[in-house]
Amino acid sequence: MPLADDIDIFCGHVTQHSARVYARLNDRPGGGEWSISGHVRGPFCMGVRTLPLTASLQDMGEGETLLASCAIPDPSAWTPLSPSHYVVRVDLRRNGELQESIERQLGIRTLGARGRDLRWQAKRWVLRGICVAEEAIGDLEQWRQHNAIPVVSSPTEVLLEQASDQGPLLAVELGIDANAAELRRLSEFPAVGMAILHTSCDNASNLNSLAPNILFAQATQVGDAAPAEWADFLLCDAKSPDQLREQVATSSLPIVAVRRVAKHGSFLDNRAECDRLQRDLAAIGDFAGYVV
Repeated sequence: MPLADDIDIFCGHVTQHSARVYARLNDRPGGGEWSISGHVRGPFCMGVRTLPLTASLQDMGEGETLLASCAIPDPSAWTPLSPSHYVVRVDLRRNGELQESIERQLGIRTLGARGRDLRWQAKRWVLRGICVAEEAIGDLEQWRQHNAIPVVSSPTEVLLEQASDQGPLLAVELGIDANAAELRRLSEFPAVGMAILHTSCDNASNLNSLAPNILFAQATQVGDAAPAEWADFLLCDAKSPDQLREQVATSSLPIVAVRRVAKHGSFLDNRAECDRLQRDLAAIGDFAGYVV
């Protein structure tokens, strides 16, 4: 299997002063004739002059998979307003001889879920998303300025590259036939912060282990069983306030409320719908996000 098809590059522990970066090749155990190494260089940011540094990836020896890691001092995080990224080179060697190399972008995002909240840069963060066809996204700058996230399906390489270089953050809705290849493709782009999966997606339990730095949302329906083990947060339909109130009372995960609108208007109209949904649900609770 080509290196590019089975390599995972991700961040581990991240603080203001250091970030741990890993490269993992899943189809070979560590400690034998094969090894991986390389380096991480950056940060780079479009239109911004930076002072890149280089950190060496070191093979970590025996283990279930080939694994290499390094520490990045004073990491520059990827945010929509400052979309910094690093370039990771991974070398695959056999008995010391180079067999194959790849390069990937890596965005260090401090995006996560804790308790009932979504968190970004150690602060509570409220998601405001708009479901939109890629051709209707328009100027990416307006999304950044208004703190809004496009929720898209099957994004093209063009959108993924542009959003990674310029912002905004993207949420990608995966189909029920989501697979490892598609998730690996998405995880190569710093802008992809969230993946939305449906309860009926049979492959989900395997997919989230491939992209530790992407948050996984479970889109729930009325009558669904308990949240899946892979879910970081839930997307819940807001059309029935009573059912939504019950979900809020019983869930230990962050909940993002979703309202299906009959017809999408302009970007500003759609963004205003997010705020309207927040106001309409204020009596029920303060949600982790709002999507229209």
